[in-house]
Amino acid sequence: MERQAVDELELVIEFDPEDARAYLEMAGIHLRAGRYEEATRSVNRALELDKTPEAYLLLARIELSQDKRE
Repeated sequence: MERQAVDELELVIEFDPEDARAYLEMAGIHLRAGRYEEATRSVNRALELDKTPEAYLLLARIELSQDKRE
């Protein structure tokens, strides 16, 4: 199920590399799977495209999951 979602999001991103929502969804999947580097890359790309509160919240969740509190 997770692999299928990642594959579909990769197709969305290939079709529209400016789709910030797809990067956010991808980051969420990676976070839930414990792939923090991939999650961070995806959420950072989403933030480059659209600086939304949701993206900043997800970035904070990723960092907290890694215990990267400042």
